[in-house]
Amino acid sequence: MAKRSNQPASKTKQTPSNGKRPKYQLLPPPSPQEYAALKANIESRGIQVPVEHDENGDVLDGHSRTQIAEELGITKYPVRVIEGLTEEQKRHHILAGNLNRRHLSRKQKRELVEQELKQCPRITDRWLAELTGVDHKTVGAVRRRMVGNGEIPHVEKFKARDGKVYRNRSILANTPAELANARKAIRNLPPSCDGRIVDATTATRRARRHVQKQTRMAKKVEPLRGRSIRMHHCRFQDLEKKARLRPESATLVLTDIPFHKQFLDELPELAAFTERVLVDGGLLVMYSGQYCLDKVMAILGQHLTYRWVLSSAWVSEASH
Repeated sequence: MAKRSNQPASKTKQTPSNGKRPKYQLLPPPSPQEYAALKANIESRGIQVPVEHDENGDVLDGHSRTQIAEELGITKYPVRVIEGLTEEQKRHHILAGNLNRRHLSRKQKRELVEQELKQCPRITDRWLAELTGVDHKTVGAVRRRMVGNGEIPHVEKFKARDGKVYRNRSILANTPAELANARKAIRNLPPSCDGRIVDATTATRRARRHVQKQTRMAKKVEPLRGRSIRMHHCRFQDLEKKARLRPESATLVLTDIPFHKQFLDELPELAAFTERVLVDGGLLVMYSGQYCLDKVMAILGQHLTYRWVLSSAWVSEASH
């Protein structure tokens, strides 16, 4: 569980300073009775359905909930931040999401049809009918009237559902601090988060790791040349002196020890050597046979901290 923040609510673009309707408030505002009932419900139970923002902070869904929260002084409520939708997809997402929650009159539904036809006159009648909850014949009638009045152009080719799955990214935040982190993280989420809803803490962690990975992949590593490469043929007990290794000067020790148990007597020396030459956080990566693995791990554990084990299996041709 993450500690909740008591910071004030982050500002959203709910109410523009010019007094115009918010950019994505496509549906008409609720009636005074509906607004009062919603306010009473929120006052007693809080906001149950998350408010939806796009990656720019514009409210997609939940304009009334946001306004009521401001009136009641509620600063902590769930917000879902969605990234990756085009302007057309945002409008369709808003229409589809409100279709079952709002009880609109026939006149209000026709106004929604007109509004969307002005934005996208090439949309098919059946598709728009699904989005607005009317019959496709109603959409056709509205289209013919608007074409006749010159409000929209006459089109020969229509834009139907293309069958593609648009993978948007969503983060659910519960506090103003989480919302601020979600807006920072959402553009940097890895592809594994596409089409999923993740919490703000997980999203922040995954975005940070993804940025670090992208940074590492972008770095160009120059190959070692000339005198940068040195080879010493000797026992590891003599390597420090021969190679003039200083304590805590190596980031990696990579070795493939003999698998037979006779080498176990030398393993404490190897573990002590590794502990001396590795920097803090350095790694010993070592191959070992499975037969004596328990003894190997016990000896190494006296000097080093265990991190991970990988296994490789080899099958001989004689077994086939």
